[in-house]
Amino acid sequence: MGHAEQKAVVDWRNELRAHGYVREGTTHLSEAAVQVEQGIAQLRRLFEKREFGWELRVVRSIALNKPSHGSHARYEVSGERMVGSNTLCPTFDDELPRGVAPLDRGIVDTRNAPVMLRSGATGEYVSLSPYYLFRECGECHHPRLLVADGKLTARGGRYIDLVVGHRAEIND
Repeated sequence: MGHAEQKAVVDWRNELRAHGYVREGTTHLSEAAVQVEQGIAQLRRLFEKREFGWELRVVRSIALNKPSHGSHARYEVSGERMVGSNTLCPTFDDELPRGVAPLDRGIVDTRNAPVMLRSGATGEYVSLSPYYLFRECGECHHPRLLVADGKLTARGGRYIDLVVGHRAEIND
């Protein structure tokens, strides 16, 4: 789904369906329904190529463990697992195999606590930035998982917290 199609779906949701607004009848939904179905089909094709067992994670730190007697140093990746409905997420500590650097697994950096998917089968990480961010909400000042809500630029954009509906402008 191209940028124009993504924007159209987000705008359609925000202007025609969100916040309790519903126009009478269903004829206006036909064009939007086609675009949503195309997007869903594209997502299905993408996920069919991947194995199951992906987990949403926020990566907080990368450290090089000190080797114990007779062993080699290994990288450890740690952060929070974004599972369940509780905002207090369980933590994780992944020790990477010997000789494997975080970059080899798809972890570029930990600035701004990147939101990533981790494959349970391969240990690979895939960044969801800039579409998902884990930041302090500008409205309630709690740490929140924020989802892109409209146009994004190289510096940031508009985001929404899907749990409570707060909006935030993030410009790094």
